[in-house]
Amino acid sequence: TAHHPFSPEFLDLCDRLGIVVMNEAFDMWTVAKSPNDYHLFFTDWSSLDARDFVKRDRNHPSVVIWSIGNEIHDTPYPVVAKSIVARLKTIFNTEDPSRPVTMALFRPNTTGDYKNGLADMLDVVGQNYRENELTQAHKDKPTRKIIGTENGKNRSNWLPVRDYAPYAGMFLWTGADYLGEADRAGWPFISNPSGLVDRTDVVKPIGWERASWWSETPVVKIGRRVTEVIDTSELPTMVGVAMPQPKGPGVLNDWTPSDLKPHSEKVEIVTNAAEVELFLNGRSLGKKPRNADDSAIKYDVPFAPGTIRVVAYDGGGKKVAEDELKTAGAPVAVRLVAEQNTLAPTFDDVGYIRAEVVDAKGVRVPDASQKLTVKVDGAGTLAAFDNGDPTDSTVFQSPTRKAWNGRALVMVRATDTAGKIKVTVSGEGLKPATVTLETSAAN
Repeated sequence: TAHHPFSPEFLDLCDRLGIVVMNEAFDMWTVAKSPNDYHLFFTDWSSLDARDFVKRDRNHPSVVIWSIGNEIHDTPYPVVAKSIVARLKTIFNTEDPSRPVTMALFRPNTTGDYKNGLADMLDVVGQNYRENELTQAHKDKPTRKIIGTENGKNRSNWLPVRDYAPYAGMFLWTGADYLGEADRAGWPFISNPSGLVDRTDVVKPIGWERASWWSETPVVKIGRRVTEVIDTSELPTMVGVAMPQPKGPGVLNDWTPSDLKPHSEKVEIVTNAAEVELFLNGRSLGKKPRNADDSAIKYDVPFAPGTIRVVAYDGGGKKVAEDELKTAGAPVAVRLVAEQNTLAPTFDDVGYIRAEVVDAKGVRVPDASQKLTVKVDGAGTLAAFDNGDPTDSTVFQSPTRKAWNGRALVMVRATDTAGKIKVTVSGEGLKPATVTLETSAAN
């Protein structure tokens, strides 16, 4: 949990879904990160708060490890920091002797945490980013247990964990785009776009890349490389923040470039299968093996409108997965897909209807940005309307917003236990679409 106690409801959900939680108590100790943060209360309240925190959450099976701090700025003062570690760790170990205690160390080689004994006070040594440093810390002292407490999503972050067995695992920053820290990108951003999925739970290309690294089921996805990305995870913090990234989206999961005339496209395949074969309009462009370093399999493809398809094979040559993209035409209609058929009028029950702008053949138009309007009739009401665009400041309760990447997400609630909810989405120059949900009493 980043980087403070989360609600019991969140942990209840993790219990039900089998999500592993590192439960973190503090984002600062006695040294401030902002003028009015918890450092003002830490000395007087941290022992009481820590004890209450453990007692509240220790019966949640999803919690597998405690963290007593994230990127704590007291560590340059080891006498102070070590006394706090000793105090907090005693509380956590006393109230819950069944789980280990860690801490998200920040630049430990700079503050000397691996040499002055602070790191070795922890049951499990945790470090944010710089995975090779943590690997070396274990090699220097193999009795250490190590875990990545906050990590990037790039391949350079992944390979040290994949290739070094003592590295227990990693927690990614972040799984989903979130409403917060938008200032890191600057206006007009309203949310942080660092997730593997966007705000509407659409999986991004980097999310499919991650899935190809650790999924237990076959994964294969086609992407079109538009701009390169500079990996800044190993650079000093201020250098990484200041490093300008190329403008553009990186990789797109579509076969509709802005230029439809003949040209070369850089196609990237992410997969966990042994081999892939790429086809363009039914013609094979050849087979290629999975790369040992988990990098994307690359093809230079002469663009032609139509269908690009990839087939993934296991080591025995059996097809295990496939993916295809089609060139979109002009937008002509809205398509709706409801994720639920029935809703109850309870606080927790929300219906999700995905809207896509499609062409005459039903292909999503990836650059469609028409204004869409949602109308809810019957035994329901509009809860929110979103599109995942981190720069769209339209209020979520507005019935009108633009499509983004040809998509939007309608969220509705039921207002009665018997009846129908009729949801219609229309758009500029588009044929509207309607879906109907049933309402029922709560289970």
